[in-house]
Amino acid sequence: MASEYQHQIKRRVLELLSDEATDVGDQLHRTLRLLARYRSTLVANTLFARGGDKVRSGPFAGLAVQRQSAEGCLAPKVLGTYESELHPVIEHVAAKDYRTVVNIGSAEGYYAVGLALRLPEAQIRAYDIDDNARRMTRELAKYHGVGDRVTVGGAFTHADFQTLDPETTFVFCDIEGAEVDLIDPSKAPNLARLDMLVELHNLPEIPTYQNFMARFRDSHRLTVIEAGSRNIRAFPELRHLEHLDQLLAFWEWRRGPTPWLMMVANRP
Repeated sequence: MASEYQHQIKRRVLELLSDEATDVGDQLHRTLRLLARYRSTLVANTLFARGGDKVRSGPFAGLAVQRQSAEGCLAPKVLGTYESELHPVIEHVAAKDYRTVVNIGSAEGYYAVGLALRLPEAQIRAYDIDDNARRMTRELAKYHGVGDRVTVGGAFTHADFQTLDPETTFVFCDIEGAEVDLIDPSKAPNLARLDMLVELHNLPEIPTYQNFMARFRDSHRLTVIEAGSRNIRAFPELRHLEHLDQLLAFWEWRRGPTPWLMMVANRP
């Protein structure tokens, strides 16, 4: 028997395909994305059912993944391939033994709680403007016994940057394009001294991002991290899936490239 969720998806598909004011190609594209997200959710449910809710690989292996997401995909997080290009950054943060990690745009706490487990002496400050995301982060931190080291807040401001100690703090920022306004050393001078990882939500060659990176060329060593490929054969539990589902197990629901900018401050 079809679930209410399946009926909702079907109704939405019919709405998209019956929208005569929209170009047919756009209709089909939007429908494909909707169905792909639905199917990837089913793949995630299969992974939960067959292997449990623990992250399978990567620097956060063993972290429990909540069976709903505050935003975006689930299956790649369960596999541990989510943003796997950042695994070396996670290892860098763990090796540097920062005393404070500020996670701006924490969603359901995947990075905030994962980093709390990797840095057992650090204080993690997680910020998100979404009420549900903050609730989920608190719940995940409590589940893993790190609620005393993961503080959760709402909007992060320029003034908040001024309270951070550059010698002991790492900033991890993913705020869906708002980084252009927030990560601005002309409004928060302390940014020129902080180590940071910022997700860029448009291609770096777009003038806006050339200007963004120019803000830090004198104060930081900059590395652009591009998205890479995934290895299906690394996960035996995917072998029973058809090839489309294997691909969807790695899909992160992005509409286009979202590279990251690693910024290490040029401190004496």
